[in-house]
Amino acid sequence: MIMAGTGRITDEGFTVADLADCAEREVHQRQRFYPRLIASWRMAQAKAERQTALMQAIARNLREEAAVETESGNLFGGVLEVPHG
Repeated sequence: MIMAGTGRITDEGFTVADLADCAEREVHQRQRFYPRLIASWRMAQAKAERQTALMQAIARNLREEAAVETESGNLFGGVLEVPHG
C-alpha cells in the first residue's frame, strides 16, 4: 500500500525518481562507452547517437514525471493499492 504524497511505486518497489536516476546513469554510461564502440567499428555513429538520444528522452520524461509527483504529491490522490503477483 502507498499512502498519498509518496508517489507511484512499481511492483519492484522503485519510485519514478529511482527510474529517472537509473536512466540518467545509463545516458552517462552510453556517452562514455559508445565512442569506443564507434572507434572499433562495432557500432555506427548514427546508431550510437540514436540510442543515446532515446535514453535521454526516457530520462527526461521520467524526471519530468517525478517532478510532477513531487509538486503535486500523489498524482492519483488518496491511497493507492499496488498489485503484487
